[in-house]
Amino acid sequence: MELLEEARKGNKEAFEELINDLEIKLYKTARLYFTNEEDVINVLQSSLKKLFKEIVNVKKEEQLMPFAIKLLIQECEEVHLKKSKSKTWLAYIASEPSKDKYEQYRSQSLVEQYITSLKKELRLISILYFYDGLDSHQIANILKMSSKDVDKVLDVAREQLYEMISNEGTKKYNEYVK
Repeated sequence: MELLEEARKGNKEAFEELINDLEIKLYKTARLYFTNEEDVINVLQSSLKKLFKEIVNVKKEEQLMPFAIKLLIQECEEVHLKKSKSKTWLAYIASEPSKDKYEQYRSQSLVEQYITSLKKELRLISILYFYDGLDSHQIANILKMSSKDVDKVLDVAREQLYEMISNEGTKKYNEYVK
């Protein structure tokens, strides 16, 4: 609680210490949202800047993660909207990404690949639920929708993820049997 109070007063060191673990979680969430590393870093940095300015609105430390994720999602949506209006955004930079503190989190597991392959409506809620560990009430609050609607989307996402995982298992079994 002391770190939060100091961060709310504008102490950058307290803010950095407070968000140390949260920053990696936000990076991973943005990485599931975007495939381009440059977009991921830009969205993360913008979100953290907004969080630093808006941290005065966080009353308790347990509210920090949902609040930070809400800012990240808003930033992701803004970037996605800007890019969808631009034709040049598909021209990704072909250079090797620089090594930094996020390097170890760049490769996606099979489950992360399945989640990112879901339709946008399912993907966002799935990321928040399965990956960030938010419950349906927190997600509903962030996305301004009802908990029942979140639960319905999660049911559809679960079915699709189960089907993808089952198909992968069947494919591996068939390869093994041959």
